[in-house]
Amino acid sequence: MKNKPRRRGRQVLKPGIAIMATGLALAAQAAGIQLPAGTSITTGAGTSIQLGCGDLNVGGTYTQQGDAALGGLGQLGLQQGSVFTAGAGAVALSGTLDVAAGTFNAGSSTVTMGPGASGCGIAQGQIKGSPSFYAWKVIGSVAPDAPRYTVAMPVAQTTTVTALLELSGVNLVSGSAANPSMLAKATPEPARAPVATQAWLKYTGAAPPSISNVGVNGVQSLDTWLAEDQTNKIAGGIAYNWFARALVTDPEPGGVAQPAPVPALDLGGLLALSALVGAAAAVSRRRSRP
Repeated sequence: MKNKPRRRGRQVLKPGIAIMATGLALAAQAAGIQLPAGTSITTGAGTSIQLGCGDLNVGGTYTQQGDAALGGLGQLGLQQGSVFTAGAGAVALSGTLDVAAGTFNAGSSTVTMGPGASGCGIAQGQIKGSPSFYAWKVIGSVAPDAPRYTVAMPVAQTTTVTALLELSGVNLVSGSAANPSMLAKATPEPARAPVATQAWLKYTGAAPPSISNVGVNGVQSLDTWLAEDQTNKIAGGIAYNWFARALVTDPEPGGVAQPAPVPALDLGGLLALSALVGAAAAVSRRRSRP
């Protein structure tokens, strides 16, 4: 009787174990890795870990030092009380990034999402929680004129990018992976963003964002235009502050609504207004004389 090949399942580390890897290139041939509470992994500078499309679920502490890299991820999930520190390295995944229960320290790292980012070919990603990225890249594909990769972003929560934003060939929609907001919306857009269906994206970097072939529905850019020279790839999608629309200043959850900016007159307009005011005053004086 021939020996059957053994299936490799998810690797679970026992609590209390600490692993330190430095300057290595490791490939995990498992379905994924589970780090329970009390477990820690630290990867030193020069280390590259590829999970072969497996998931990494962190209940303890995962720390990248220097330019350490973590790739080939299907999903990255942080459990209650866990900490993931990305350092100055890189993280690449295709599926869900769930930071709702744990702490995600971006450092000066680059997080890349997309079907080719991890080589897993997953067609839809999702964000859970309110991560803050240093550099966030979402690289999909376009065929023939529509993005083929979708990221569902959480309703009433904010994803922040502080240094570098690159979006290409992707649909950003509010909702969840099971129920993304992909239906075309009526135009023109409502006067105010519907908070109950909105996700927020806040970009504060000094460098202009790199955006091409992007569809948006239900994801509002906070306080800045992102792609005012382009066209929304989701026809009728609600996309405040993206595609050459008026700037909307709806607040983030728990924030205070800001008044819409008052249009300012240029010098010519001010001079014309002053002349009109002066003429009106002169007419009023003549009429008031006995």
